[in-house]
Amino acid sequence: MPIEGEAGDFLVLNYRDKDFLISRKQFSASASIEEVTSLRSRNPYFCQYTDYNEEKMLLCDLNRFLMDKYETREDSESQVCLIIRLEDTFPPYEKILRKVLGQNKRFSQEVIGIIISSQAEIQQLPLEEMNLNPPGVDSLLQDHALLGSRFVEEGKIQFFIHLQKCLINILRGKSL
Repeated sequence: MPIEGEAGDFLVLNYRDKDFLISRKQFSASASIEEVTSLRSRNPYFCQYTDYNEEKMLLCDLNRFLMDKYETREDSESQVCLIIRLEDTFPPYEKILRKVLGQNKRFSQEVIGIIISSQAEIQQLPLEEMNLNPPGVDSLLQDHALLGSRFVEEGKIQFFIHLQKCLINILRGKSL
């Protein structure tokens, strides 16, 4: 249970009717996307790459995934990229990501990019406002990368998602 007055840094992804919260600890950096190259892939969310630090970085289109699975839309067409360094991921996820990247050596083996909407901002949010999942459904929702929710205004909900778990679920073809 969070202590009253505690706050955490979250990336808030803003969409028309709902938002998504990601702990700032879940990614290493962000970058603007200059040029994206398509590639053939069975996974519609892992079908692009871009140049990053003189390497080709595989991209996961989290923005498209959230819009498809949550039937929501954004007001901006521009996108940015979160950078996840594999060495900073939860160990079981690092193993899975290294295996996937190891299948194609033309991509960086150290980082993966996550495409998000440019309608995003870092905010410090009071942890006591987070509604964690109820015990009866907690493990099911966490398995789908949903850690909790927060109600911010009339008719608007913010979903707290585990970015790395979400990435693994997208790789496995699982939805939220």
